[in-house]
Amino acid sequence: MSKTKRYSNHIRRLSQFLILSFALNIGLSALFIYWFIKERPPTPYCELKPADHHSQQPPLALDKSNGDIIRHFKKMSLQQLLTKLGNNQLVENGYTQRDLAIACLVNFHYFDLSKALLGLPQPMQRRTILYEEGAGKRDGKIDVYPGLTDVHYQSIMRYALSEQWPLTSQGLFLLLQKAKGKHLASLADAFYLSQEFLTVEMLINRGEETIGKDELLKVLIQGNWQALADFLQQQKISQDLSPSRRQRLLLEYVQAGSDAAAQVILKTDGIFALKKLNDAHVLEILQVLTEKTPQAERFALALLTSPRSDAVWELAAFRLYDYAGEPRPTKYNHHLALSRFIPQKNMMPEIVEKEEPKPPVPPANPSPVTQMIQVPPTRQVNNVPKEASKRTNVPKEVPTRQVKPQPLPVKQNRVYTIQEGDTLWKIAGRFKINVELLKKHNRLKSDYLKPGETLQIPSQ
Repeated sequence: MSKTKRYSNHIRRLSQFLILSFALNIGLSALFIYWFIKERPPTPYCELKPADHHSQQPPLALDKSNGDIIRHFKKMSLQQLLTKLGNNQLVENGYTQRDLAIACLVNFHYFDLSKALLGLPQPMQRRTILYEEGAGKRDGKIDVYPGLTDVHYQSIMRYALSEQWPLTSQGLFLLLQKAKGKHLASLADAFYLSQEFLTVEMLINRGEETIGKDELLKVLIQGNWQALADFLQQQKISQDLSPSRRQRLLLEYVQAGSDAAAQVILKTDGIFALKKLNDAHVLEILQVLTEKTPQAERFALALLTSPRSDAVWELAAFRLYDYAGEPRPTKYNHHLALSRFIPQKNMMPEIVEKEEPKPPVPPANPSPVTQMIQVPPTRQVNNVPKEASKRTNVPKEVPTRQVKPQPLPVKQNRVYTIQEGDTLWKIAGRFKINVELLKKHNRLKSDYLKPGETLQIPSQ
């Protein structure tokens, strides 16, 4: 047998062994699969598999209390709370997260809920929830509105997204106070439209001097919100626009330490403050007039020469020293203060003001007055014979005071008290004057008349 034939036989047997091994492996594999399937229990039609964590639905209610959520929401900003208005997840006692979010917006951020629901039924239901502020702190209170529906929340969202400052007047006021004069112009413009500011502006600008909005705003934010809210309620009842109401309001702000109110009262009622206020009120005004203005300087100078108490003189002089940038004297001397600030006043003797009797008025056409005077006897000069002593009547005209022409009487304005049913046109027709002249003379900004008030009827 040749070598080639022997190799062929080996290759053939090796191929047969490989084929047999392959077939045996396939058979054993099939047997193993069959045995595994046979021992496994039948698979149900719908097999429940573990769900993905992200595909799970949120729990129906949180495992936290209303107080926990309120304390968490209290730390959020207004914009962050607005994102919670679409969350309907229950918390406690049937309240959802959006119910607590709108409660926090109204109570902590002064969100204007009444304007947000304008045109819709206002929420009549209101409940108060007590919650713990923290260890060692008093329990807090918050009002919630359980009667709000999806329509209400949609209106709230639209209002919050469309308004730049969706806050109440109190919220705007507190933001302006917090800004300390560095507020945005849009914030001030929003507050200028509030009922509180318009009421104050109407009262202050009722007089001859007009005060700007920015100056009035400075006066108000130097006070507190409760005083402004109380003033609005009083005006709703009394509608008092008299000068005395304006003066009382400004004095209340002066007593609260408002220097802007002191500057305003000098502009609107300067003579009244100088002549009529008592020393206590004058001292309060001087105490806050730290900024040098023409009105403040004139006020202090006038007080320095007025017949008021030593305390008023001293504080007025100290204010003038401050305005001049000079140190205050350790011991006050009134004459030194006068010589420093009003030298011509110090050089004049003090005169007690009293009413002197008026001299009698001479007749319109005075007749010449003849006065008897005695001429001394003449002596003889240059051989002139000496004349005897004698009395001679010499007429002498005495100068008389010129009579000033009496001024014609000035027509005084008449005062008319408004009666029920009166209108501007009716009053103007009664006194035969122009309606626009009547409005301009009384500085009326509208045609509305309140019975009981008085109108100045201009003379023609």
